[in-house]
Amino acid sequence: MGETQTTWLKFAYGFFVVFIFSLFWTTNAWAASLYLSPSSGSHKVGSTFNVGVYISSPDGTSINAYSGTLSFPEEKMEVVGLSKTGITSLWAQEPSYSNANGTVSFEGIVLNPGFVGSGGMVLTLTFKVKDIGSAPVSFVSSSALANDGLGTNILQSVGGANFTFVAADGVSTPKSEDKPVATGLPEAPAVTSVTHVDTTLWYSHNDPAFQWSLPSGTTGVNVLATQNATEDPGTTSDGIFNNQEYTDVDDGIWYFHIRYRNAQGWGPVTHFPFQVDTQPPTAPEITFSGPADTQPRRPTLIFGAVDEASGVAYYELAVDGGKSTRVTAAELTSGEGYELERLGFGDHTLAITAYDAAGNASSTVTANFFVDGRGGINIVLSDIPMPRLAIMSGLLLAIFIVLLRIVSRLGLPQSPRSAARLNKRLLSLRHEVKTLRAAKAAQERTVRQLSRRLALVQSSAKSKGPDEGE
Repeated sequence: MGETQTTWLKFAYGFFVVFIFSLFWTTNAWAASLYLSPSSGSHKVGSTFNVGVYISSPDGTSINAYSGTLSFPEEKMEVVGLSKTGITSLWAQEPSYSNANGTVSFEGIVLNPGFVGSGGMVLTLTFKVKDIGSAPVSFVSSSALANDGLGTNILQSVGGANFTFVAADGVSTPKSEDKPVATGLPEAPAVTSVTHVDTTLWYSHNDPAFQWSLPSGTTGVNVLATQNATEDPGTTSDGIFNNQEYTDVDDGIWYFHIRYRNAQGWGPVTHFPFQVDTQPPTAPEITFSGPADTQPRRPTLIFGAVDEASGVAYYELAVDGGKSTRVTAAELTSGEGYELERLGFGDHTLAITAYDAAGNASSTVTANFFVDGRGGINIVLSDIPMPRLAIMSGLLLAIFIVLLRIVSRLGLPQSPRSAARLNKRLLSLRHEVKTLRAAKAAQERTVRQLSRRLALVQSSAKSKGPDEGE
């Protein structure tokens, strides 16, 4: 066999290998992430705030197990609550935390078919601020296992958080400059609320209630609620009492101002903030990337809603009435759109609901769209039934054998013209392979459409009685 003929055989073999590899490559583009949300924020000493642990698998790979260990500065913050509400079906290791060591650990499982999508909630942690300063929260170990029967770790990235803690400004304790200096005046009141517990959170409840303890020797109490953070309630006593309630408060950021009086006079003022939002966000607006009636297997859309008071916190998305996926507002800030999971050919319905920071829900908006695969056909072997996969493999092998026979019959090229003719034939064969792939996809689309029509006819026939059919 001549040198030129050997070169063309190597080319044919290389083309076959690259073609096969390109098919398998689409099945290995796995990427999952574990992250915290919110990833930043400023909080006052003594306040509490929530941090969610989320997992995402935006490329359509199903996840059926995940684990992680978080580290936080125990001298700055402590865990005071842990909610397990989320996508987890059962816990291989119950979520636990150690304030002494500054750690949180979890190991969860999602039963078959697993979790696919973005913003899957794993845990919600409630932290309490202990001291001022910077407080990083990070993953020291983590994993996300694919639902592939092999337990493949597909975790590609993790996202921690970094919070800033500042001194309290009279929320629970008076400011340092407000403390009485050996005058005998009462101290700033320590206020609590059963309706608006956390001063950094928004609440849909607009009937706030506040409580405090009266120190010995109190001769008067003065209270006032305004939207001015530093307002002085004055020096006219409203009586001697240890609680105050308001009803039907307007939306917005408010401050409850209170001070004590004793025989020595009036003490400093405590300004207790509380936030009210009773109105839901506007209905989400949905825009698809491209016409809604010609969408690819993984449609991309842009959506959004507006909430004037607390702001939109997250969205709940559901396709065809399936399991909802939570998408945080922070995930949509890039403007690049949100990509749905891989869908089958045909008609689909998307439903989106927006939620604000106070938990108010917008009306649910639905949008119909049709997936026909335009914009690129991406063959994924896991989507092909085994009999069809065997047929495809046999077809590919037959094509390779034909390539070898053509090269061997052509013999040893003797001129540039014959080499060009051989190259032209090989390019033609490559085109035929691509045509076969496209024809297969078109045939599958036709089968699905015919199956859907047949199902409709059968359903219509069953709905008619025996007499109606005569």
